[in-house]
Amino acid sequence: MGQRNESNLDTINKNYYSQFLLPSIIIEESFAPLIGLDVKLKNDMNFSFNYTKRRGLAMGFISYELAETRSTTVDFGFDWKLKNVRIGFLPGFNSAANKKKPSSNRPGGTGGTAKLGNDLNILFDLSFSDNVTFNHLLDQNAGVRPTRGSKDITISPAISYDVNKNVSLRFFVDYRRQEPYVSNSYLVINTEGGVTVRIKLE
Repeated sequence: MGQRNESNLDTINKNYYSQFLLPSIIIEESFAPLIGLDVKLKNDMNFSFNYTKRRGLAMGFISYELAETRSTTVDFGFDWKLKNVRIGFLPGFNSAANKKKPSSNRPGGTGGTAKLGNDLNILFDLSFSDNVTFNHLLDQNAGVRPTRGSKDITISPAISYDVNKNVSLRFFVDYRRQEPYVSNSYLVINTEGGVTVRIKLE
């Protein structure tokens, strides 16, 4: 009989029931990244920069509410590899394997090149993100209000060094700060740091 018949009619508002029900429609936009930059120099120094924008719209036809989510993220990275770094106070560097050998062009030389040290990696990461969700009530005169979201800052410097082929060290600091948009949440700050020792058994 089709959609337009008396058995398919809502007696309250005199509208026909729809054949397809759409409780919500979601639209997402993303530029990840909107701006991206990676630079590598001759001295093994690397720089990276990323600027990301996102937006999401969720329209609910049952609650007549539009949820709009906006997200902005800025990431900056830096790493630098220093070759042949010798740290004298670490154990193992005064061993015979790391001492300078006589050169082959000298009288009585045995040949070979002295090992100055190992690679030292310096890393630094900085991230800032702004995420917020607004709710638009279409059937009310209430203004736009944020329902969730926060501003986050992350700072993570680290230094890693291989003492030898079996032992490696890593010094790190991790700082995180989260500032919420809504009043029922609290400012959260976490700071961690320490030394990680990795031992490889062969």
